[in-house]
Amino acid sequence: MSFTHAPLLDTDACLEFLNALEYGKAHPVHELQDCATAEYVWGALHEIYPAWFDESLHPSKFPNAQEALSQILYYLDEFHENKYSGDFSVITGHLDAFLKGDPSLILKTHEFILLAAVNGDSQQIIAKIMAMSQPTQEIIQAIIQQYADADNGSSNDTPTNFSRMASEAAAARREASIADDLGLGRSSSAVGGHLAPVLQKVQDELSQIKAELRKTKNALTESESQRETLSDKLQLAEKEREEEKTKRMVLEQQLSAKKDVLVKDFTEQIEDSDKQRAKLKEELENEKKERKKADEKNRAVVAELKEEMDLLKQEARRVSTLEVQVQNYKTKLTEMAALKEKMTQLELQNKAYMDRIVEGEADSVGALGLRKQIDSYKERVADVEERLSSMTAEKEALSNLKEEVEKQLSAAEKKLEVKELEVAQLEAKIEAKDFEISSLNDKIKELDKNKGRDIAEELANMAKENKADGVDTAARIAELSNEVDDLKRVKQRLEKNAAAYVAQIAFLQKELTVGCASAADAQKLQDLVEKTAKQEEEIKQLRESKDDMAKQMMEALSKHEKGSGGDETSAAKVAMLETQLEFEKKQASMREDIVRAKVEKEMENVHSTLKNQLQLRERESNFYRKAV
Repeated sequence: MSFTHAPLLDTDACLEFLNALEYGKAHPVHELQDCATAEYVWGALHEIYPAWFDESLHPSKFPNAQEALSQILYYLDEFHENKYSGDFSVITGHLDAFLKGDPSLILKTHEFILLAAVNGDSQQIIAKIMAMSQPTQEIIQAIIQQYADADNGSSNDTPTNFSRMASEAAAARREASIADDLGLGRSSSAVGGHLAPVLQKVQDELSQIKAELRKTKNALTESESQRETLSDKLQLAEKEREEEKTKRMVLEQQLSAKKDVLVKDFTEQIEDSDKQRAKLKEELENEKKERKKADEKNRAVVAELKEEMDLLKQEARRVSTLEVQVQNYKTKLTEMAALKEKMTQLELQNKAYMDRIVEGEADSVGALGLRKQIDSYKERVADVEERLSSMTAEKEALSNLKEEVEKQLSAAEKKLEVKELEVAQLEAKIEAKDFEISSLNDKIKELDKNKGRDIAEELANMAKENKADGVDTAARIAELSNEVDDLKRVKQRLEKNAAAYVAQIAFLQKELTVGCASAADAQKLQDLVEKTAKQEEEIKQLRESKDDMAKQMMEALSKHEKGSGGDETSAAKVAMLETQLEFEKKQASMREDIVRAKVEKEMENVHSTLKNQLQLRERESNFYRKAV
């Protein structure tokens, strides 16, 4: 480990130089090993030239002290334009020894720091160096001279302020000492005449030296005045710094007190906010439970309303089936009206025949038997007319009953539409409440983030609104329940009317049976009525079984919704019930289709039977006509 030049800086001069800096005043050193750190090297260079050695080179920005010191020395070498790269290579190659306190490495490094301070533009640093002790200034001058000679006179062209003033002061001291040694201050008469030419020459040189000395003294005086000015400014700056320091301490104390107050207030606010948030969470949970209960009640009411609507729809379908039957009977009555018209024509013909018979009664002995036949025929015609008149009255009653049933059905359908609309509105309200609850959850999460109190009032208002909506919903459900009761009563009245309707149809069927000429046809019609009743009973049983299955399905679904976290067995049961319900629905539909086909077939048989009877009566009329 050898340098180009051994370090001239000694320990005392190094410590005095470092302690004269502002960083040294804040971090004083008493031994050479105290300044063997990367932080101290950076602090001195940052004060000397902060533009080069800024905060980015602070040792805390690097993973270790060796890397930080290497980077700082690299920029210091760049600052010296790489003139002393050999010495810097020696220092960077022994960074561990530097950090352990090697004196030669420490002194050589601080020589380069001192050289950077002298070559800088900071007048404050120059003033601090000028205020140092005489031995330290001589060492600094020797260091400057050594590196100036090493630069081969390159620094002589642009000398620094300190080197120039120091060299001029040294030259003045040397010239004064030379003049005193030669005795040039004495008069020329005291010296022999043989020394006159030499003395004259020396005096000329002395006058030149004195002129230069005066110039040097003037420069020194000016430098002293500048130093005093800088010293005054430095003292003023120190005073201002102390005042600023005092103000800063006062502000820090005030800030600390204010900080404690703010922290206390903020802590109290946070505690209040936590309590309020816990209270709001509890209220929200209660509101959720109440909302859940209300939703369950609403769902139950909706399910009941749906069941009632299904029953009403079934009754409507049943009434429509009865209407079809009535229409068929109307068709038959229309045919009976045509038969009545034919019978009227036949009666007119018979009357004409009777007139002829009366005229020729005296001439024909066989007319008496024919008269008896005609009388019996007239009696039968009178019976048929009575039956036709009764059937006509029944027809009018049936048409009136049909109109009334149609009106009731239309009113029931309208009520059903209104109920469906109200159910949809209730479901929409339930969805809106669910959305409000989800928005309340989002607001509570936002409250957890912001720690605010403004949402509390809004949540309370929303809770009140939810309660008011719950009361309105309960009132609306009560109204719907009353309307459902009304619909039940309407349904009962419709059932009574339908029963009366069926009784009238049975009566008409009985009348038709009585009016039939053939006992076999009457038996067939009676069998048809019995089959129809059995089929209607079977349809009713199928509908009841289907309704029971639907209720079981609804109960299973509700149990499944309530116990959504249940095991897989309940899910399997629900799936099985759904499959069974679908199968029962399909089977019931197939049975209804079969029964409907049977009824249609039987009605066709009845129609054909009635048609055959009419044809038979027509043949009888033709026979009587021919006989007359």
